[in-house]
Amino acid sequence: MNNKSETYFVLAENKNAIRVIVVVVVVVVVVVVVVVVVVVVVVVEVVVVEVIKMKANAKLLGYIDIETRIQWMHG
Repeated sequence: MNNKSETYFVLAENKNAIRVIVVVVVVVVVVVVVVVVVVVVVVVEVVVVEVIKMKANAKLLGYIDIETRIQWMHG
């Protein structure tokens, strides 16, 4: 009888240990996922902003280029 209750107690302890491990793993996974998502969002945002800047600069350069060409043609 004593052995059975001890075995049950050990099993119960193991279940609690497993629960704790599962909770820790889930928390770690969630934190990692959140960090990865934040990093990806920041990187994408920076890249998009840089691309927009580059396109804007290219447009400006294009306009300047057209202006200088017109000046050269008239000059």
